[in-house]
Amino acid sequence: LYYSGRAAALAGRGSGLIPDDVVDRLSQALQEEGEGVTDLDLPFVVFDQDPPR
Repeated sequence: LYYSGRAAALAGRGSGLIPDDVVDRLSQALQEEGEGVTDLDLPFVVFDQDPPR
């Protein structure tokens, strides 16, 4: 769900978004994974939001 949301945001089409836009940008969204720091011992967790700063 997170990655499909990121793909939709990358498409930048707003209310004109169609499913193909998400599919076309999904690989780009998957490459955005950064160096997050987590205290969770769950290697399967892909999105662990940083604490507020």
